[in-house]
Amino acid sequence: IVHGIDLRGVNGIQFTIIDESDVEAGIGVFNGGDDFGYEVEEGDIVLVRGVVDQFNGLTQIVADTILEIGSAAIYSPQVVLELDETTESKLVRINNLSLVNPGDWDQSGSSFNVEATDGFNNFQIRIDSDVNIAGQPAPQEPFDLIGIGGQFDTNAPFDGGYQVLPRYMEDIIETVNTTQLDLSGAITFGPNPVSSSLSIQADMKVDRFEVHNMFGQVVLSDQPNTLSWAIPVAS
Repeated sequence: IVHGIDLRGVNGIQFTIIDESDVEAGIGVFNGGDDFGYEVEEGDIVLVRGVVDQFNGLTQIVADTILEIGSAAIYSPQVVLELDETTESKLVRINNLSLVNPGDWDQSGSSFNVEATDGFNNFQIRIDSDVNIAGQPAPQEPFDLIGIGGQFDTNAPFDGGYQVLPRYMEDIIETVNTTQLDLSGAITFGPNPVSSSLSIQADMKVDRFEVHNMFGQVVLSDQPNTLSWAIPVAS
């Protein structure tokens, strides 16, 4: 299944496929001079023939044939805490990021790399000029990021240079930092400590709430449609 866009632009083709039956089986597809009449579209099921090779550590098929044979839903991103060999050519999500040096965000429209951190680990973000993020302002912080795991390491044994490549603007999710809002007294919680049920009282309508675990995964969500409700917290 095709994930992402064509990063080659002109003169060839470059995209990522993930196996229809195995989310762990992703690989790049590349040809430097021929697109075989195929226009990359996320969700296409394609048959690719070629030679398995690597470019600066990134495993890829140097294609000699690409056939579109169907369509399917793309995978949901996997939340990760680091980038390594296991994230290469996978659709991943990294939460709660801020830019290490906001001045490195290039608004010229060219391809560039920028480093972000979640407060524990640093991540290299690759913005390709073929992606509609190029030329746009830096995201508001903090933000979550979805993208395809990549690698660009020019030196053997090719065990570094791991990257994440967002596919389009929607892959940058700007999150609300509640420390910037004065909600004192507007929403109250109790009891504290809590053992079985956490009661919430609000002075304003709450459209939706979500509870996340430490990995950023949603473990509980609801639309209360009321000014008071309770969340079960017992294990």
